[in-house]
Amino acid sequence: MHAVWLAKKVIERVCSGEVARAAHDCTRELNYGSKELAVGGGSGGLSGRERELRAPFLEAARRELGFAGDPLQRRAYADRLQHDAGMPSVQ
Repeated sequence: MHAVWLAKKVIERVCSGEVARAAHDCTRELNYGSKELAVGGGSGGLSGRERELRAPFLEAARRELGFAGDPLQRRAYADRLQHDAGMPSVQ
């Protein structure tokens, strides 16, 4: 997890605030999940919350890099994320 936090610091230094916040949220949830895994075991896979945070992080990074194509997530999932964030969905 130490390496993940260090990688997040690089993102904070070179990316926009939107990407940095999304990276922080994702990293914080991964950190929480790793502590839960260490204490109580578990599947070792991504939790639902980790998946929820990963998608906005990846999409923000892709936008910042200039990618204008379809989102990585299925359209319905991406539309729900945009709606939840107060953004209009793209048709």
